[in-house]
Amino acid sequence: MKITAFAFAKVNLFLKVLGKRNDGLHNLDMVMQSVSLADKVTVTTDETKGLTVICDGAKIEDNIAEKAALKYFEKAGMAVPDIKINIKKHIPISGGLAGGSADAAAVLILCNRIYGKLSETDLIELGGTIGSDVPFCMVGGCARVFGFGDEINAVNSKSKYTMVLVKAGQKRSTGHMYSLIDSRDEHINADANALVYNLENNSNAFCEHIANDFTALWDDEVSKELCNTLYKEGASAVSLSGSGPTFFGIFFDEDKAKNCYDTLKARYDDTYICTPETAGIKIVD
Repeated sequence: MKITAFAFAKVNLFLKVLGKRNDGLHNLDMVMQSVSLADKVTVTTDETKGLTVICDGAKIEDNIAEKAALKYFEKAGMAVPDIKINIKKHIPISGGLAGGSADAAAVLILCNRIYGKLSETDLIELGGTIGSDVPFCMVGGCARVFGFGDEINAVNSKSKYTMVLVKAGQKRSTGHMYSLIDSRDEHINADANALVYNLENNSNAFCEHIANDFTALWDDEVSKELCNTLYKEGASAVSLSGSGPTFFGIFFDEDKAKNCYDTLKARYDDTYICTPETAGIKIVD
């Protein structure tokens, strides 16, 4: 049996760090949106001996997709079957776009489509043991997400727009980024409730409430120039996804978005144009 899915990237329209928990993790308030930039994940049974993971033509081990498969079979009470996972990457690695989490989410959903051992609730709970973004990547669309990614409330976004995403800088350790947040007294002064209200009421004013606590930490010249270019090319809002380094611009004029994409693609290899998606995973065959 062979089954394939698109695993969509996510962006953070809103990210506020609420504080450090006793377990060392951080409580977050986020508005997350799936976008059409996607990896292609295929699961094939009875083609290899045991579990094999191939990414862009190369065999890989100890990765999040393999971890997802092994946890699925453990939870399902199954011996590991003969199964191959093939991943074609399009989402840039270490970009704050949850590419690895999206792949893991696709593996869980595809395995359950094949073997049917777990309920949807059990599957999402299992995703949370693999990574904080995995549960959202399984559900997708637009959602207000709290805690460590474990409380997901769907947002019925009616807003239509185009996004230009650019990964220009180098990934910094997530732990280091959170330590910088912990040492700062200042946090974003933005209203996620207003953001959600405007998204659900198809008001372009949602752009006024897009914000991310980590944006202020990316004050290097490359990031500043990138943000300035996005605005100059017509973006109505510019912000950061996750803890970086990918910035994105929101465009209500598709032609301006395409022109911006062309301008930035000439400078930065990891430049993408995409639109919102209503799901996190889309099974295609």
